[in-house]
Amino acid sequence: MNQQLVIGIDLGTTQSCTAFFHDGQVEIISNDQGNPTTPSCVVFVGGNCFLGENAKNLDVISPQNTIFDMHHIIGRQVEDSSVQFGIKHCPSDRNDQPRANDQLNRYVKTYSAEESSIILLTKLKESAETYLGTTVKDAVITVPACFNDFQKRAIRNAAIVAGLNILRIINKPTAVALAFNMKENICVDQNIMVFYLGGGTFDVSILKLLDTFNFEVKSTASDMHLGGQDFDNRMVDYFAGEILRKHGKYLKDNPKSVRRLKRACEEAKRSLSTNTETTIMIDSLFQNIDFSSKITRARFEDLCIDLFRTTIKLVERAIHDAGMSKDDIDQLILAGGSTRIPKIRKLLEEYMQGVKINCDIYPDVIAAKGAAIKAAIVNGQFEEPFRRIVLTDTIPASLGIETEGYRMTKFIHNNTRIPVRVSKEFITFSDNQRSAVIRVFQGEEELTKNNNFLGQFELILPPAKNIKTHVAVTFELNVNGILTVEAVNQDSGLSRRVIF
Repeated sequence: MNQQLVIGIDLGTTQSCTAFFHDGQVEIISNDQGNPTTPSCVVFVGGNCFLGENAKNLDVISPQNTIFDMHHIIGRQVEDSSVQFGIKHCPSDRNDQPRANDQLNRYVKTYSAEESSIILLTKLKESAETYLGTTVKDAVITVPACFNDFQKRAIRNAAIVAGLNILRIINKPTAVALAFNMKENICVDQNIMVFYLGGGTFDVSILKLLDTFNFEVKSTASDMHLGGQDFDNRMVDYFAGEILRKHGKYLKDNPKSVRRLKRACEEAKRSLSTNTETTIMIDSLFQNIDFSSKITRARFEDLCIDLFRTTIKLVERAIHDAGMSKDDIDQLILAGGSTRIPKIRKLLEEYMQGVKINCDIYPDVIAAKGAAIKAAIVNGQFEEPFRRIVLTDTIPASLGIETEGYRMTKFIHNNTRIPVRVSKEFITFSDNQRSAVIRVFQGEEELTKNNNFLGQFELILPPAKNIKTHVAVTFELNVNGILTVEAVNQDSGLSRRVIF
């Protein structure tokens, strides 16, 4: 076995998967349970750590000791709107990121999403080494296209601690397109739409296959909180309301009961993809209530229809941002486990009107396969002409700084191809200003308060010969989408460079 083997990791919100390229094909690496995917869940109980399937079996017992949906919150602070959105589903303290607790006797240790990601990545690495019989050091990782720079950096930092050198970070839809093209050998000069709806996030990307070895991402539209977990939560709310009406009991105040109900709702959702009706039965769910209730596929669709339609709105936005019409799309690829839901497929078929929909792939592992192919390319495992495969990706949201009036001055606009470097020159606000604070934001709104704050740094300005001084600011995104911002005082030459 090649000692320099590079693996591909699809690091998912709810499920993670690892793959490698060998003898001209991609092979999925099974975990120690023999399964192709591993739940992205970590539980801490009595000084012991459980993850994957074992953690999922324990999270209903110790929800306060559990971190799940960790990639919704990784790289974010508790005041972030995205964290606040899901904080009711994950323990947290008031001053830092959501955390899980591990109590052993009188000692309590807390774990953040980053620390839990280290544990998960370490396990994926160990499973790969056991499966392959060799040491694994390098990897290519997929992340949702909607991930910002803080989140990508948090993933990279977690990987380093786990003993992995990340060669590339690529967006999930891009990985899917790469894997699909290697399998199907799509004709050149085609426009491909990847519709990726997973357990926690939704991405839709439009790529152009310029020739057999050259992909160019034309546009991406994403929602950080749109996926299978959100559909599960709608069912939880529905059944919690039923319990309140029938028994006068408010179940949602009990974390264990909520987790048990959510697990049952997740199974019901899967069942409704193939059946028109299913039954939920949970013994002693809450305060000695033995809960049993039926739900039809039609009722489930009604509960989630606004979320389903949001995916179509984002498809429409991606097509518009790509400067195309629906008729310009040649191939539509479905990926992510939630694309099995019949109503989503029906809405997509109705909107795309006859575009060929490719849904005969295994949607849970195709992104990992794409990561493995990209890993093999970077590692030089391909012979000519395949080693010339090029993926030209874009950024999902605009990047800029705060200027006078708390306005967002954009440097790099959404759907700009990366890598990219952009510079702008500014004049200080006031006379004899002694410092310039560079506040960096991500988003599309005119005012910075409505965008994501990524961070700030200060550039010290020496006493100026002129009343005002010039500052040049440069934004640079590398091939992994990692942002570096540099500010230079044009008069003195003093500079400050920060990686976000």
